[in-house]
Amino acid sequence: MTIETQDELGAEVQARAMRVAVLGAFPFPYPQGSQVYATDHTRALMGAGVDVSLFTYGSGIGATPRDLDLVPSPGWLSPRIMRSGPTLAKIPADAALLQSFVHAHRERRFDVVLAHNVEAAIIGLAARPFTGTPVIYIAHTILRYELAAYAARRWESPLCRIGLAIDRFIARRVDGIIVLCEDAERVLAPYARGPIEITPRDHPMHHRSPRFVPVMRSFPNATRSTAATSMATRTCTFWRARPNACRIRRPAICNAS
Repeated sequence: MTIETQDELGAEVQARAMRVAVLGAFPFPYPQGSQVYATDHTRALMGAGVDVSLFTYGSGIGATPRDLDLVPSPGWLSPRIMRSGPTLAKIPADAALLQSFVHAHRERRFDVVLAHNVEAAIIGLAARPFTGTPVIYIAHTILRYELAAYAARRWESPLCRIGLAIDRFIARRVDGIIVLCEDAERVLAPYARGPIEITPRDHPMHHRSPRFVPVMRSFPNATRSTAATSMATRTCTFWRARPNACRIRRPAICNAS
């Protein structure tokens, strides 16, 4: 898939006055991989001339970056536990984040959602019938391999199946996917309804990509926003030309292989 140059991206984005919502279903700020990735991604998009807002939980540790247009969900509904992994406290937190995004969209009319990780993608999909906004999934990991890491070994097999079903569910419904390595692309591409990109192509991790791919570093400014901005622009154009093509379909039954 061809990636446009930064000059072409800048001209196209400025001409369209693109507004992007970056969704992160996590505490913010917090010194952890997903938060670092989403922060750098947001800043890189800002540098490319995109009007971008970052939506996160209303809890975190440390000073909030002043340069970001941060839209936190209500703090009293945000989890107090900062660590990654599934918890019951994230259910009301995700509902609050969904409400915050839908409310903000009524005023700002975002062109596209960039959803960082699994929960954010589900929130973006849940909002789509109300906002009409296409969702691009920024896949930090493959849940088929990650989910079992949070439980005892005896639960590994069922959790792998559940994780794979969620991976397939999201891939079949989002309007585009950005992954970090070829392994992730191979898992998600057979089920993707829209385009799928790898970013950045020239990063060393692509030569030895692990099965479990969390984001634990930031990427060079020259490459980290290119695929996201390019895909956001193309997806937005597609959405406006064929609005009925992106309706949410009935979930399919997934059999783990």
